[in-house]
Amino acid sequence: MTDALLARARNRELWAGFEANTASRFKTTCWTLVLSARDNRDSMADLLSRYWSPIYAYLRRDGCDREQAEELTQAFVSDVMLGRDLLVKANPARGRFRSFLLKSLKHYLIDEHRHEHGRDGTRVFVSLSNEDKAANLYEPFESDEPDHAFMRQWATAVFDQALQRMREACERDGMETHWVIFEARTVRPLLHGSAPVEIDELVRSTDTAGPDHISNILHSAKRKFLAILYDIIAETVESPEEIDAELDELIQVLGAQ
Repeated sequence: MTDALLARARNRELWAGFEANTASRFKTTCWTLVLSARDNRDSMADLLSRYWSPIYAYLRRDGCDREQAEELTQAFVSDVMLGRDLLVKANPARGRFRSFLLKSLKHYLIDEHRHEHGRDGTRVFVSLSNEDKAANLYEPFESDEPDHAFMRQWATAVFDQALQRMREACERDGMETHWVIFEARTVRPLLHGSAPVEIDELVRSTDTAGPDHISNILHSAKRKFLAILYDIIAETVESPEEIDAELDELIQVLGAQ
């Protein structure tokens, strides 16, 4: 999934201006989602939407069939993330939330094997969107080890969320043309391996001034997307200095086959 866009993410020109503003933004985004999810239903729903697929992918590569993986994912969310107040124990000073979550999942599976027949049968199942329920969308690569399957789905979820926020922001800010051009020249080739739409065709279909105008819009759209991606990553790390390392790991994970 990496291809040209994520390669360009390391281009210092595209990052110009992002890092200068990181410290001020980070005061409100550092672990914001994880910590606010402790007592905010909307934040919890957002957190679950990010981590449902990594948990499911880990379970699939750990030997569960689809039905078992779906059931255990729901059980982990209900029993541990909600029932045992896992987020109260999450501490930014101890490192990455996903590492903490994966460790908790492994401990949970050990306990499940030990007490497989000792449950009382009561669970609160989390209501997920139809997209989240479509587990076939989250099937891991057969070549992945469980830990890497978890990581790949984490990276995919981050990238997908950045694209969703980008589209919503363009629609909200009257920048629909930016999204159309960004999708045609970058997103579809990146996700589907299709050829980028020709510049001349985009000039005609978007009624823009010409190739230079298309180039300027695309450059602006890429900067907007990377700023969104930067902010999403900032929400779940401990310090601004970790963001670049997270970006490097995201690129590495998505690029591994």
